[in-house]
Amino acid sequence: MVVCHMPYGPTAYFGLYNCVLRHDIGTKAEVGTVSEVFPNLIFDNFGTALGKRFETILKALFPVPKPSSKRLVTFANKNDYISMR
Repeated sequence: MVVCHMPYGPTAYFGLYNCVLRHDIGTKAEVGTVSEVFPNLIFDNFGTALGKRFETILKALFPVPKPSSKRLVTFANKNDYISMR
């Protein structure tokens, strides 16, 4: 996945591994449908200057959630690998 901030911002390249698409989750009978509410974002271990830059890039990919939203997306940085759940 390539994220480019135009006209002068950085370009970030992400490799995606072990992905499950939203469509695949919603088709399983035991799971039900997946909520379309905008999620609140949690960032873990993004304290460095480069980490703050990636946090800004990732925040820009998601709309601002409503205060009543109970859906979460967590980005965890460990050994220079960003895990998303």
